[in-house]
Amino acid sequence: PDESKKTPFPVEHLPGGIREMVEEIAESLQVSPDMPASAVLGILSVCLQGKFLVRIKPDWEENVNLYILVIARPSERKSPVLQNLVYPLYLYTKEQNIIRGPEIQEYRTKKKILEGAIENLTTRAAKKGDVEYTEIAEKQRELDSLKPVYPVRLTADDVTTEKLVSLMMENKEVMAIISAEGGIFNMLAGRYNDKVNIDLILKAYTGESLLVDRVGRPPEQLNSPHLTICTMIQPSILREVLGNREFQDRGFTARFLYSYPRSMVGKGRRFETTPIQKDTREIYEALLFALLKIPLEPQPRAVSLSREAYLLLSDWFAWVEDRMNEDFYGLEAWAGKLVGTTARIAALLHCCIYQEQSAEQPVSGKTMQDAIEIAKYFVSHAIYVFEESGETDTPAEKDAKYILKRLKSTGEMEFNASGIFDLCKGKFLTREEMQPGLDILIDRGYIAIEKVKTKGRPKEKIYLNPE
Repeated sequence: PDESKKTPFPVEHLPGGIREMVEEIAESLQVSPDMPASAVLGILSVCLQGKFLVRIKPDWEENVNLYILVIARPSERKSPVLQNLVYPLYLYTKEQNIIRGPEIQEYRTKKKILEGAIENLTTRAAKKGDVEYTEIAEKQRELDSLKPVYPVRLTADDVTTEKLVSLMMENKEVMAIISAEGGIFNMLAGRYNDKVNIDLILKAYTGESLLVDRVGRPPEQLNSPHLTICTMIQPSILREVLGNREFQDRGFTARFLYSYPRSMVGKGRRFETTPIQKDTREIYEALLFALLKIPLEPQPRAVSLSREAYLLLSDWFAWVEDRMNEDFYGLEAWAGKLVGTTARIAALLHCCIYQEQSAEQPVSGKTMQDAIEIAKYFVSHAIYVFEESGETDTPAEKDAKYILKRLKSTGEMEFNASGIFDLCKGKFLTREEMQPGLDILIDRGYIAIEKVKTKGRPKEKIYLNPE
């Protein structure tokens, strides 16, 4: 694919307090602004998921959580970028757990006492028979009515889906996976049990309920889970993710926004740089704290669209639909979510401005235009990513790649036409089926076909380009 078609992230369309932080991280760490700009949307998603949703029209609502995937080579400073952006989340978690420490300890003590009492009463009832069942039942009711109090937890890293369910149960059904590594994808692909396990990930994107039954453990039910994923991975991990057919077929890869920043390695990175300013850090931290402190209510509050924002999104919908069979060929599943994802981005930007009063104010036309410009960035990068993976190839191009792979596997440079068909017999039922793929290989100079005279019918010889 043509790397020049990847557009730079339009940092100027990020809200104040966020924009400056992104620009100064890029300068200080000598990374492409795309990297912190894309990741910071994931950080905003952590702060706001489950608290708001965006109402596009009466029968179309979107949650505000995002799945972000940033692709970068080794030595691109992925970890330092994330550390600078995530740091306020850790500060907030630490602060909240100090505040609620006594409450957590009280809950744990009461729970332990009641569990011990129930065990003692049950043992006495079984051995001596001097305890009425009603006594045990009364203690059990006390235990069941005890309101759990858990430490605040906002993020996880290398976590199994089973543990993720438990973490979400303990944290009001919201959680985030934030990592500078790709371990989560190995786990989802079946690292531990050879089985793809992505039900929770699929449902937590849209807030669908999930009931998990396991042997030896009580069932766990998530009524409206909300999950954010913000990971930075190497290109080799990306190829594995996009090459996983079940990930593709079930719409897992269609849920991500892809950012493939221009590499800065060996491109004149400076040692002496301007550090992130103290004021910039404090403003960024204060904004995140304000968003994190917005109460997480039983139901998300709805953010509406102004008339101007609605019309802009309507035009954007038409633009996307017009390109479904052209620019978006091969990535229709991803493009099908693009308008809804744009509305999610608009809601995040809107909440940075109005914070706790976000549901009282409609999304402005300017904010929606900002979101559309950011979405255009992700369009150019998604097309690049899916082209590179071969997902946008036509059927004939896929056939051509298959034939070429089979030819190269032999180590030979010359072939009989009939020999190629035999080589690819598992793929093609007839020689006519194979012809479109051969035509592409001829057109692009991978092979040449020559008719060789024999005593009988002329035979076709196929030569593999030595280059």
